[in-house]
Amino acid sequence: MYCEMCGKESELIKTTVENVTLKLCESCSRYGKTIEEKIINKTKVLKLQESQENLIEGYGNIIKSAREKQKLTQEELALKIKEKLSLISKIERGEIKPMIETARRIEKQLAIKIIENILQIKPDNTVSAGSLTIGDMIKKK
Repeated sequence: MYCEMCGKESELIKTTVENVTLKLCESCSRYGKTIEEKIINKTKVLKLQESQENLIEGYGNIIKSAREKQKLTQEELALKIKEKLSLISKIERGEIKPMIETARRIEKQLAIKIIENILQIKPDNTVSAGSLTIGDMIKKK
């Protein structure tokens, strides 16, 4: 793993420097207070982030089609989900995206699915070779 201060690849020591906890090499750890002795794991771990909710493509047409199947007018749908008629009209035309809470009420009322969950995988916040470190940001006088 790489030192979060100088970027050197070595075994790291969890250290607090000016109230910030960092994973530092042995030489940089002298600038702070050691919390844990050496961190052995040298592999980069991928973390699964929380899923992000997005509207599916063509949500306006799906809403309009489902509403018409149930023989509801835009005004009736608006009343049932406690929104304005103009909002329903703009959503169906695809002019605006509804907020997720509104989309959930539409889904429930019309028994449709217009929200999809997208899982994002991001690397652990370890420093990799070539990344900017604290040492890179310090200007020598």
